[in-house]
Amino acid sequence: MEINFDKYGSRGEGYHWDLISNNPLRKSAFVVGRYAKSIELLRMRLGKLDGMSVMDFGCGDGAFSWALTRAGARVTGVDSSDVAIAYAQRRHGALATHAQFYCENCYETHFPDASFDGLVSTDVIEHVQHTDRFLREIVRILKPGGIAVVTTPIRLTEQPLDCLHVAEWFPSEFEEIIRGHFATASFYKSHPTIWHEVEQRSKLLRVLVNVFSLFGNPYLRSKKWHIYSQQYAVCEKAR
Repeated sequence: MEINFDKYGSRGEGYHWDLISNNPLRKSAFVVGRYAKSIELLRMRLGKLDGMSVMDFGCGDGAFSWALTRAGARVTGVDSSDVAIAYAQRRHGALATHAQFYCENCYETHFPDASFDGLVSTDVIEHVQHTDRFLREIVRILKPGGIAVVTTPIRLTEQPLDCLHVAEWFPSEFEEIIRGHFATASFYKSHPTIWHEVEQRSKLLRVLVNVFSLFGNPYLRSKKWHIYSQQYAVCEKAR
């Protein structure tokens, strides 16, 4: 049974937009960094996204979809939350992005086979009960040669740190799950855990990290650390 994602009720229907704003009290450098890394990895394999059809798989309130449209993609989003989808439709309508959003689960969407050049699912897979069904649907709607970027937190504790997560995985576990559907996937890490620990200490430290991120996001400085918070699978559908 899925865990009900209730943050839209507790934090507001469009709270992800606050997390990518420039307001240092509301912004999350962590989320901004995750979005930026996801788009970087998609571009690394697809090149320029201008005019490419990209699915935001588990799009929530459409904040990451906005980042994709700014990168030039033609965006479609799906999510099971009717509250989040309604907000995404309103917000993108006001911004005239032409992105399209549908309220449906990620196990069985209405799209024909081979519909999208690219797909990004950022921190969604840890919320679903049936990961194989989730990944099979990604394979189905990608075009041959299409690229999917799937992100999820790295497991650091015995039980998931977030009570809304069905599961979290060590990198080796995540790689095994992904390679069951994408034999040649590549894997990456980001978000040094130390920075997340620092910003969780107090609101003042979070503001300082957010301000610092305007000049260089510390979550994307990933070469000298040993422990990271985020992992990414970059997957190509067989031609």
